[in-house]
Amino acid sequence: MLVRAEEFIGKQLPLTDDARETLVALADGDGRYLLNMAEELFSVKKELDANALIDLIQKRAPLYDKSQEGHYNLISALH
Repeated sequence: MLVRAEEFIGKQLPLTDDARETLVALADGDGRYLLNMAEELFSVKKELDANALIDLIQKRAPLYDKSQEGHYNLISALH
């Protein structure tokens, strides 16, 4: 899936081989999670090793703001 995502975007993920294996292991067979993480990683400017990848993944998500578009996206998804 990662190879297909890279071909679709036209560039490689900024991951060392070890970080790439870590990402696949973290996805634990969940393709949607893997592709969502890949989408986030395509915007990273520097190559990440496994530790940097884990640090990036563990960053806290921004607080949910009811007045933002995400509110309506979430409600739509729940419907």
